[in-house]
Amino acid sequence: PVALAYHGQGRTSAYMEELTGFSGLKNTIAVYPQGAPGTEDGKPSWQGAPYSAPGVDDVRFTADLLD
Repeated sequence: PVALAYHGQGRTSAYMEELTGFSGLKNTIAVYPQGAPGTEDGKPSWQGAPYSAPGVDDVRFTADLLD
């Protein structure tokens, strides 16, 4: 299985790895995407949030990632 773990606003992919522990699961591919710098002090964010960067397309990003 593939486990995708998206961090929250202002957090990082490294934080999600530590928080979830998915990397320690046997026979699992753990993926921790990093959000784009947003409009609120450049903190990482994802599409749809009021502080997300313009033009970010997380659905396309995820599809490309899985490809």
